[in-house]
Amino acid sequence: MSSCIVHNKSFKDLVEKSGLKPLQLEAKMQVWMKNNNTDVAPTLEQLGISWAEKLNSIPKEYLY
Repeated sequence: MSSCIVHNKSFKDLVEKSGLKPLQLEAKMQVWMKNNNTDVAPTLEQLGISWAEKLNSIPKEYLY
Protein backbone atom coordinates (compact mmCIF):
# COMPACT_ATOMS: atom_id res chain seq x y z
CA MET A 1 0.00 0.00 0.00
CA SER A 2 1.32 3.38 -0.92
CA SER A 3 1.96 5.81 1.91
CA CYS A 4 0.05 8.42 -0.12
CA ILE A 5 -3.20 6.66 0.81
CA VAL A 6 -3.09 8.39 4.20
CA HIS A 7 -3.64 11.68 2.37
CA ASN A 8 -6.62 10.28 0.49
CA LYS A 9 -10.04 11.66 1.51
CA SER A 10 -11.57 8.19 1.70
CA PHE A 11 -8.79 7.10 4.08
CA LYS A 12 -9.46 10.12 6.26
CA ASP A 13 -13.16 9.20 6.26
CA LEU A 14 -12.30 5.64 7.31
CA VAL A 15 -10.11 6.96 10.14
CA GLU A 16 -13.00 9.06 11.39
CA LYS A 17 -15.53 6.23 11.10
CA SER A 18 -13.23 3.63 12.63
CA GLY A 19 -12.22 5.66 15.66
CA LEU A 20 -8.66 4.41 15.21
CA LYS A 21 -5.52 6.48 14.92
CA PRO A 22 -4.31 6.85 11.32
CA LEU A 23 -1.23 4.65 11.91
CA GLN A 24 -3.36 1.91 13.49
CA LEU A 25 -5.77 1.88 10.57
CA GLU A 26 -2.98 2.01 8.01
CA ALA A 27 -1.27 -0.98 9.66
CA LYS A 28 -4.50 -2.99 9.68
CA MET A 29 -5.09 -2.10 6.03
CA GLN A 30 -1.54 -3.09 5.03
CA VAL A 31 -1.84 -6.48 6.70
CA TRP A 32 -5.25 -7.13 5.14
CA MET A 33 -4.06 -6.09 1.67
CA LYS A 34 -0.95 -8.28 1.93
CA ASN A 35 -2.94 -11.28 3.18
CA ASN A 36 -5.48 -10.84 0.39
CA ASN A 37 -2.87 -10.11 -2.28
CA THR A 38 -4.58 -6.93 -3.46
CA ASP A 39 -3.96 -3.22 -3.91
CA VAL A 40 -7.61 -2.41 -3.26
CA ALA A 41 -8.23 -0.84 0.14
CA PRO A 42 -10.57 -2.86 2.38
CA THR A 43 -13.76 -1.65 4.02
CA LEU A 44 -14.05 -1.43 7.79
CA GLU A 45 -16.23 -4.55 7.70
CA GLN A 46 -13.54 -6.44 5.79
CA LEU A 47 -11.04 -5.38 8.44
CA GLY A 48 -13.32 -6.74 11.14
CA ILE A 49 -13.66 -3.39 12.85
CA SER A 50 -16.80 -3.72 14.91
CA TRP A 51 -19.03 -1.24 16.64
CA ALA A 52 -17.54 -2.38 19.95
CA GLU A 53 -14.06 -1.42 18.77
CA LYS A 54 -15.38 1.93 17.56
CA LEU A 55 -17.08 2.57 20.91
CA ASN A 56 -13.95 1.62 22.84
CA SER A 57 -12.02 4.28 20.95
CA ILE A 58 -14.35 7.07 22.14
CA PRO A 59 -12.96 8.92 25.14
CA LYS A 60 -14.96 7.98 28.22
CA GLU A 61 -15.77 11.61 29.06
CA TYR A 62 -17.96 11.69 25.94
CA LEU A 63 -19.91 8.60 26.97
CA TYR A 64 -21.09 9.77 30.39
